Amino acid sequence: MEGKDTKLTIRISENDLEEIDEFLQKNTRFGSRSEFIRHASIDFISKSRAQFIEPSETNVNVNRKLLEILNLAVEKGYFSSISAALGEIINYSTENGIISELIAKRRQEYRKLAASATDIFADEPDLESGNKGSDVIKKEKD
Repeated sequence: MEGKDTKLTIRISENDLEEIDEFLQKNTRFGSRSEFIRHASIDFISKSRAQFIEPSETNVNVNRKLLEILNLAVEKGYFSSISAALGEIINYSTENGIISELIAKRRQEYRKLAASATDIFADEPDLESGNKGSDVIKKEKD
């Protein structure tokens, strides 16, 4: 039967429901939660079909303070969503060499850790030959 609406029951967290209610207070074009959820669902499907939304398994963990700041920026209209904000932050970081700096810093930390691990094990006896590890390392270098 076309034209007949079907009732659907969904579970949604209190936080998500508060987000929807806050959005609806500022955007009166939707008459109800149901109308908003119906529209959002169909919009998501349409964008997926048009390949505007790519399936992603990327999860980003941010601390609570940053999340609060990003939520406030979205509420004030500086960004359309937290994803959009994070995307701009990453693009800005890439363009300004910040990501390269972070990678270089991590590489340096890794090298220090690897060097200290080598130092720790250099003084350990070689159980197979009975020599100290540093003696074995010196022989290998010669």
